[in-house]
Amino acid sequence: MSKNLRRVLTVSFVVSLTMPALAQAPSQGSGLVVGAQFTSTQLSNGYPNDPAFGGRMTYFFSPLLGLEAQVDFFPRFERNVMAGGRKIQALFGPRIGSRWHSIGLFAKIRPGFVRYEEGQWKPGILCVAIYPPPAGCVDPQTRLAFDAGGIIEVYPWSRGIVRVDLGTLFVRSNAKSIQHPSTTTRDLQVSAGVTWRIF
Repeated sequence: MSKNLRRVLTVSFVVSLTMPALAQAPSQGSGLVVGAQFTSTQLSNGYPNDPAFGGRMTYFFSPLLGLEAQVDFFPRFERNVMAGGRKIQALFGPRIGSRWHSIGLFAKIRPGFVRYEEGQWKPGILCVAIYPPPAGCVDPQTRLAFDAGGIIEVYPWSRGIVRVDLGTLFVRSNAKSIQHPSTTTRDLQVSAGVTWRIF
């Protein structure tokens, strides 16, 4: 886990335990919030940052505790099995923290999956010498994912929320053989967007 992520998690956790909500935030209370966001992933495999767009839905059980789901679509299409082509990412999990007049700090833990359009080599096809590999050499693959990090929210309107996420995305690849065991990548992921309280 990176130092920046540890700092965000530590601050969010300490704040949520030691500081009560000092005042009524505009979007305080239980209810449903939906929104959209832009996401950028700093890939650890040396490829350029991977941009995405998507949507988010959060249900608040209380001002401090919520359960949310986020889906992102990565449209970049690279015919390269190492980059993965187009991707869809879905994450689900809880968030906990504290709110004040115009700002909120939260920690998040969200398991999920990433669906790679070009996720693995097709068995029985020899394409090793071809770079980048053509579409006929690769198959889609779904990999388990886990996101942990922190959330900063600003409440500029009575029902609106501006939100920034910072976290580490862990993705587990499937084992191909004894010579190629399972691996786990750790990529820095940042999201920014606007959400709106429905009720």
